[in-house]
Amino acid sequence: MKQQQKTELAERWIACAFLTAITFTVGLGITANHNVKYVRIQQTAEHCLQSWIDIYRHGSEPVCCHKNSRLPLCSAVFSQRSKTMTSLFGALTIPLLPFVLNVAVQAFFRPDYWRCGRHQLHFRRFISYLVLILGRTFFLYWALDRLEAWIQGPESSVCWYSFYRSNFRCRDHFDTSDHVILYLCQYIVVQMLEAYAIWKETPRSYILWLLLLVPLLISSLSLMEIFTSAAFFHSKSETAVGFVVSLFSVYVPVLLVMGQNRNKFSNCFNISRFVAMGSQFQDEK
Repeated sequence: MKQQQKTELAERWIACAFLTAITFTVGLGITANHNVKYVRIQQTAEHCLQSWIDIYRHGSEPVCCHKNSRLPLCSAVFSQRSKTMTSLFGALTIPLLPFVLNVAVQAFFRPDYWRCGRHQLHFRRFISYLVLILGRTFFLYWALDRLEAWIQGPESSVCWYSFYRSNFRCRDHFDTSDHVILYLCQYIVVQMLEAYAIWKETPRSYILWLLLLVPLLISSLSLMEIFTSAAFFHSKSETAVGFVVSLFSVYVPVLLVMGQNRNKFSNCFNISRFVAMGSQFQDEK
């Protein structure tokens, strides 16, 4: 009973900590957005590497981002961190980094790792992460984008800034923040699950804290990107919708699965089938 109470406490603490950080960051980004939405336009000068314009301020001047620019918008545009995390390779591999390190450490420190069957739990967890990542890519990116395009129709070319655009198309349609969905569903949720797994599977030692640093670092970087996206590249309502979609399509279902070690739901999705509920370094009895 005491062990079960500790498990429940760990679940609630981790879930609440992540949800609080996400909600605070989204709220901070929305607050920092002073009714702006920047879209990329054609280069307005030779020294401009990229040019952007705030489509919500009629007649506003384009923002020229060059290599020496220190504007917050330009820093966000040229961020190598953002380019890496939003690339196909980065989005598929970076979320899995803590899992790979966790498995490697446990396989190294536990001689009977393969014999005791713990690798089967890790394999199931790996498959669940892949399903989560690929599901987000298909349903909450590809399908959601096409649904929005189908509902709203083609973009118009009648707007005050159309002549700045390379295709002369406006960007007035509602565009749910896919970056918020990406970082919340594909990065932070996976980091939350793996942090929980590391906490349950690793003894209380320096190894535990070193392993936990990785998902916490990736989550922190993801929160920074969520803030940037909310502050510059999406309207407040687009960010809020992205947050709500992520919350109820992925985050809440994952929390329900994390709380299933007391057999409230189908045994197929019981958290104990994915996470070793006890130290992986202890001898099997």
